[in-house]
Amino acid sequence: MNQVITSSSNTGLVAQYYSYSQKYYRWFLGGSQHHGFHPLDRKISERKAQKNMLEKLAKELQLPPITSNLRILDAGSGQGITSVYLAEKYGCRVDGVTVTPSEVSTSSKNAKKRGVDQLTDFFLMDYSNTSFEDETFDRVFTLETLSHALDVKKALAEFYRILKPEGKIVLFEYTIADDQLFNESDLAVLDMLIAASGSDGLKQIREQSFQDLVGEVGFSDVTMKDISKNTLPTLTYLKKLLFLFYCYSKWRGTLKNHPNRLTAVEVSRMANAGLIKYQIITALKSF
Repeated sequence: MNQVITSSSNTGLVAQYYSYSQKYYRWFLGGSQHHGFHPLDRKISERKAQKNMLEKLAKELQLPPITSNLRILDAGSGQGITSVYLAEKYGCRVDGVTVTPSEVSTSSKNAKKRGVDQLTDFFLMDYSNTSFEDETFDRVFTLETLSHALDVKKALAEFYRILKPEGKIVLFEYTIADDQLFNESDLAVLDMLIAASGSDGLKQIREQSFQDLVGEVGFSDVTMKDISKNTLPTLTYLKKLLFLFYCYSKWRGTLKNHPNRLTAVEVSRMANAGLIKYQIITALKSF
């Protein structure tokens, strides 16, 4: 296990949030910590949608059937579900970094159980300030974790540093509208959510300007694709499960202590209003 590298003052809060949230992810999403990808023409189970999202990620990473020569960084790897899946199915080498200590051991156990412990490594490390050498990775991806960066531009610059020339970043992330499109109540809810989950980067990932921010650190061929309609069913599913808990916490005045309940209800509402969108952002590191 690598030593924690703390370039961000919110890493302790992020670790606390994920430690607290593990039970929710285990109960409702099978340990996954991301949305599912739902087809628009038919209903499928959330478990199937979770797998669809991993396949969508693999496609954006441009993984052929066997890619053992590729080295990939899972920036914010959680319990290792995604890293293990990619290593097992595509034969690529995946390094996962997380700031939550318990997730390192959980991920390693998952990898060994699935027989890919030789293809995966998990580190207690801040992805904004890693110990990897320059030009280490062929691909770097985030799956709903960039919002936890204290300084998103710094995190992107670190991704650029550790990518090989012609390497690719793939970011599956929320973007949010400009503040003037939110009412005061919504902004207060966002601030509560950010404070409770260490999501300081959320307000830096703006729909209208994020592509420019990615380009500012040196990336080229920046693209952004809106898949909000495919992810809304996950929020609807979580809202149904947590709505009564949300109401109870709101009545008691303790919502600030339950970011998962806030997300399930309030983020769902803002997403349906188009204020928060789910995007796939890709970019290349040119020679």
